[in-house]
Amino acid sequence: NDVERINRLFASPRRRKPRPKLYVPTRAIICPVISDRYYNTWTLEVDSARIKHDDSFMGHQAIASPRLPAAVAMKYRSISFGKGNTNDIPLDALGHCNYISPKHAVLFYDEVDHCYELLNYSCYGTYVDNALAANDEICKHGKEDKQQIIESEEEHDPKRIKISPLVKRSCNKQPTIRCGCSPSSFEALTSGWEGSLTVKHGSVLRFGCMSFVFSVVDNSTEST
Repeated sequence: NDVERINRLFASPRRRKPRPKLYVPTRAIICPVISDRYYNTWTLEVDSARIKHDDSFMGHQAIASPRLPAAVAMKYRSISFGKGNTNDIPLDALGHCNYISPKHAVLFYDEVDHCYELLNYSCYGTYVDNALAANDEICKHGKEDKQQIIESEEEHDPKRIKISPLVKRSCNKQPTIRCGCSPSSFEALTSGWEGSLTVKHGSVLRFGCMSFVFSVVDNSTEST
């Protein structure tokens, strides 16, 4: 009858068994460099049997320690680096650096050429095995353009209160936390490759103070 039909409609639904998560094969892992000699391959995202422990391009040796910053799995075609949690690898979570950008670089797999490449978006540049991927135009003109805009607004807006240069300098003197980078090395950037750089197994990626070793995982051990 109608009463039974309505009761069935409003009855609490049966709990469905959760669907198993779709397996996404990991292409590679991004391993943080711990010191001048070591990088950490430990991660919970990849079976340890699939992780290679080769030396990096610059001679770093692999260690696996859960007490150190973990490696990050590259499960999809691309992975992003930058300042903030909107990136796949938030660089500021690993430490402080004055020379990292909100959108610093993207590492991707080229399906046509079957290779990994890195594209830099930061005015501070990104190093791949000591080769610099730079964005010279922003580095040279970013601060100058901003200052010109401010001065232009002050000249054309009569209601704007003009501040003396002496007061401006005192207001702009904000405490800066030092990092491991040498400011002169970034201020002296004059040239660099503006295209993508090829990234190979064992390549060292450097974003300001932060360095990582790119390691391709062994997919031959996967069970089918």
